[in-house]
Amino acid sequence: MGSDDLRPAWWLEEGAARSRAVCKIDATGVDYKAQSGSWSGSGFLVAPGILCTNHHVLNSKEVALRSRALFDFAALPDGSARAVSTFRLRPDLLFWTSTVVEADGKGGLDVTFVAVEGDPGIDFGYVPLLRQSFVVYDKDKLNIIQHPNGRLKEVAIRNNEVKRQNTQVVQYESDTEAGSSGAPVMNDAWELVALHHPAKDKLNEGIKFSAIAAALELDAQGGNPDAARLFGLFTGTDELVGFFGTLGRASTPAVGGMERVVNAYSGEDQDLDIGLWNIEWFNKRWQDKLDPVARVVVEMNLDVWVFVESSLEATQALSRHLESQYRTKEWGVLASQDASSEQQITTVMWNKSTVDVIAKSWPEKVERWFQVDSRQFDELGLEAVQGRVFDRYPALYEVKAKIRGVDNRFNLVPIHLKAMAEGSLRRQMAARLLSEAVAELAKDAGFDTDWIIGGDANATLASGDLDALTESGLTALTAKDAAIATLWSTFPTGVSGCASRTEPII
Repeated sequence: MGSDDLRPAWWLEEGAARSRAVCKIDATGVDYKAQSGSWSGSGFLVAPGILCTNHHVLNSKEVALRSRALFDFAALPDGSARAVSTFRLRPDLLFWTSTVVEADGKGGLDVTFVAVEGDPGIDFGYVPLLRQSFVVYDKDKLNIIQHPNGRLKEVAIRNNEVKRQNTQVVQYESDTEAGSSGAPVMNDAWELVALHHPAKDKLNEGIKFSAIAAALELDAQGGNPDAARLFGLFTGTDELVGFFGTLGRASTPAVGGMERVVNAYSGEDQDLDIGLWNIEWFNKRWQDKLDPVARVVVEMNLDVWVFVESSLEATQALSRHLESQYRTKEWGVLASQDASSEQQITTVMWNKSTVDVIAKSWPEKVERWFQVDSRQFDELGLEAVQGRVFDRYPALYEVKAKIRGVDNRFNLVPIHLKAMAEGSLRRQMAARLLSEAVAELAKDAGFDTDWIIGGDANATLASGDLDALTESGLTALTAKDAAIATLWSTFPTGVSGCASRTEPII
């Protein structure tokens, strides 16, 4: 009747588990309005020994030091109270706060994280921190576990419809009272969405944890160790800033927390994100993989994608699916070669609002190199089974990024050095030919910009198969190199070797 309120039985169990991590906070001292007194609020564990609440509940280290967290401050079915467990707070171990949100929307994010003595999360559990923006939608039903007016724990469920939201806050109808501040706001899968704080415009409001994560990341980049530790607790990707988050985007520390987050979200013209992915058979069997691949593209929000083992048909279908089903911006698509969907090739897909990609031609001499068959070189002792050096054609593209204040052109060469047991010698020759091709084109003023050669090399750098690239002035960036914080370091499986130019070849 009406909306469907049927839920699986585990919904109750998961809600009960989340409830255990929520506590009442008894605070005393000088509050955020510089007034002395005592007050209470709600809070919850985000790690075994880390508590989250509002800034206006715990506004300073001094207040936190004098405050207590009360777990199991709740009623039993017969109405009697449970045995309460009380824990001291340890702001000396960790304390990060962002001031209250002002009436004009400026100021901070009204959030505080603080360490708790004794790691209560071992017994009471904790609520995982998620970075996704797309965990809440208009008209969703939210659930809020809280201590209204300092009472025993209560829960507002189901009748809490989302009315409006932006990148920083979500507003909803809900039953809350003073003392509910600092409560977790969760979606119907009990995933953390926002941090509840005082109502705005006759609606309740929560600060999105995706925005809180962005603020923590900015502070972590500025050298704040507590922010870095807290940011490391988040899982997932904020679809609005992409896989690389706020990395590389300008930030002014003096600007309030809310404004810094807004600036980070609007800084798409300050960076370019590119990824290379061997999806495996995204040519013949692309229909079954279409939506899962689209969800990854949406979540990671990169500017340029190179797909290995794909086809033009599959990638064009993906771009249409993204535009129609996920309402993303328009995508451009190019294929490395003319081929039927039965043949595995590489394709490039790019966000037209941030990037232009143009197919370029290799010089005739280089084209002859790329068509070479190893069986033509008997004097080199190559085995006949090696066959063509480039079974998948290494196309050449010029990428023009719409980035402020930088030379926005670079050359992109997607590769797939097909995996075969006897392919080592062929990969060595391919690497040599690619390095010579780059050197040949770098003599031309139109190609003396940065180069990115990447995809699926089917060999690690340690194998030696790619030495000709690494020895020619190219800088190796691989999934195995944890010391280099680049797009290759934590990308989907399939990127086994790649190289990037750091300066033009002379």
